[in-house]
Formats: sequence, C-alpha cells, structure tokens
Amino acid sequence: MLTTATNDQVIAILVRAISPYVGATMAGASVRGVCARLAVDGAAMDRARIQTILDALGPGLHVYVGKEKTQSVLREIWSALDALGGGP
Repeated sequence: MLTTATNDQVIAILVRAISPYVGATMAGASVRGVCARLAVDGAAMDRARIQTILDALGPGLHVYVGKEKTQSVLREIWSALDALGGGP
C-alpha cells in the first residue's frame, strides 16, 4: 500500500489514467492546474494529499466520463499508486 510517492510519480499516474478520456494535453493541464491551485509542492505526497487532488479532479471527470466510469478511473489510479509501494 502506498504511503508516500514523489510528486512526479503521482502526476504521471494521474495523467496516464485520465488521458484516454480527455486527451493527454487536457489531462496534463488539469492535473498540474489542480496541483498548483492546491499548492502541492515538496518532494513527496501522502495518501491524504493525493485524495485531495482526486477530490478536486472528480467533478471534471464526472462531466467527461460519467459517475460510474469516474469511480472506475479512481480505482485504477489507486491501484497504480499502491503498486508503487512505500516511500519515494
């Protein structure tokens, strides 16, 4: 189970998971925009910070893919993050 991951790892996983639905450019801009708005900085993110980012991305995903698919995408994201394991 993921405890922390680097910002770059988290952003890459989020962009990769969202890209098939909104395109790589929009996915990257959305994720980076949310991170900037939430003042995500530093070398690592914990589960709570990642959840905050996902909560902010959720409404936009609902618009593009619907509620059920959003839940599927979020599960995919957490699986990919958990596959990273422990620390950065």
